Amino acid sequence: MFDVAQNEEEGFLGGGNMLIKTLSFWGMMVIWSFGVAPDLNGLGLYSPVSSFVVGEASTAVALGVDSPYKNPAGLSSVQDVVFTTTASTYFDQNMSVYALGVAKRLTPAICVGFALPYQSISDIPQTVELSDGHGLQTGSFQDNTVACKGILSYTTHKLSMGVGFGYDQASILGITGQGFGIDLGVLAESGDVSIGSAIQNLGGKLVRWSSGQTDTIDPVYHVGLGCHVLSNFQVLLDTSMEKKSASMVNIGCIYGFHKVLSLSFGWVNVGRSPDLRAGMKVNLPDFSLEYGCSTMALGTTQRLGLSWFFDS
Repeated sequence: MFDVAQNEEEGFLGGGNMLIKTLSFWGMMVIWSFGVAPDLNGLGLYSPVSSFVVGEASTAVALGVDSPYKNPAGLSSVQDVVFTTTASTYFDQNMSVYALGVAKRLTPAICVGFALPYQSISDIPQTVELSDGHGLQTGSFQDNTVACKGILSYTTHKLSMGVGFGYDQASILGITGQGFGIDLGVLAESGDVSIGSAIQNLGGKLVRWSSGQTDTIDPVYHVGLGCHVLSNFQVLLDTSMEKKSASMVNIGCIYGFHKVLSLSFGWVNVGRSPDLRAGMKVNLPDFSLEYGCSTMALGTTQRLGLSWFFDS
């Protein structure tokens, strides 16, 4: 995969080619964990615009078909049939992420949904540092990852419960990996206050690689609080906890104008990162259009989302 340039350093690079590939693989493992399992770190590469723009502080918000990425109980807000799509780019457009979703209310209490995110990485330069301190490009990362998640939610009175079943498949430097995980969530609403809690990768997600290696992704715990300070202004607070990582706190807010336009702002990992986000949403009778941008760790990015509403 890596075409090493012919030069006076060829002997050194040739002898280290396996090392380069090994280091590249583990580097891509890190990127894969951001993409296939975005909930581990809160970056939300696969999260829809509605969660993205509030800094991923969406555990206590019923986002409908967009909820499976954080709290499956939020699927309960689906009124009939909804189809949604999201697209975004990172790394100077060398990494693209797309997501499709559809949800339907089966009965007054039960909703079902399906989400299909896809990630494509191409031409991210891979370099090796030479003895003279200069870097030599030896090739580029290429990776394709697809995931799918089925969701079921049940609502009784003002309490919603949801469960999600997710399957991930990644191909990194010719090595493929597969993983399966289960998510659980609850969401309670009372007046102007909502409280949500979710467990992702219940019991741990086991990832098996074609190389024979296995990895376990630990469960992630989310707790969120939402409060309508005004009838059209909602403040959101989230915390995420994982066994091997420090707790993460996210904050966000949504300000609406006559149900047609809303503005959102968010901060991921408050006090520890410069990941600030902002966006807007336009609501029309049959569809909604969303836009978000951020200064996240993977570089400034823009995200677009479009949802269609159908009567069954």
